[in-house]
Amino acid sequence: MSNKKKQKLLISPKSPNYFMLILLVVVLLQSFFLITNASKKEEQPKDKPSDLISIPKLEESTESLIKLFFSPSGIYLRKNDSANIDLVLTPKKALKIDGADIVLSYNPDLIQVVEISTPRLFSLVTQKRTDEKSGRIYLTFLEEKEGGLLISKESKLLSLRIKGKVSGEGEISILSGDGSTVLIGSGSSKKLVFDKGNIKVVIY
Repeated sequence: MSNKKKQKLLISPKSPNYFMLILLVVVLLQSFFLITNASKKEEQPKDKPSDLISIPKLEESTESLIKLFFSPSGIYLRKNDSANIDLVLTPKKALKIDGADIVLSYNPDLIQVVEISTPRLFSLVTQKRTDEKSGRIYLTFLEEKEGGLLISKESKLLSLRIKGKVSGEGEISILSGDGSTVLIGSGSSKKLVFDKGNIKVVIY
């Protein structure tokens, strides 16, 4: 029998080798798909939250002249990972400010404030501290220039670098009212009414 005829017989549908070859191909394909699916599952973190996050509503006043809010207004963070968030001033029209006392509140069991950075917006930052037990951040800004600091567009006041400690969710809040966050208008030392926007933090 010629070699060509032998080869035809080996791969003939009636040949046992033919069925073995088909079975081998099926097994290899199944193994490939199982490995691919397992790899995809490993890439996705367990208990990953949905893409939707409940963003705190901006607290507005009809008398406000400026907005003080966090950007972004919501953030997902893995445990032990860190991220930067900004506190931003946006005037409804151009105005001048002599200074600001900023008091922020957070859950120290949920997140750690790793770093506070302040771009050179105001002339002086006379206070910058964190009370990790109570979950409070205190900053005081002063403008030395006569006539105050002109704010005519969105301006970054400070940045926080935060780190996730345990799974859970909470807010970093701008505290307002007596003994808390105050924006001082230029010249009159009048407290400015402002809208405020907190940030929702989800740790997973």
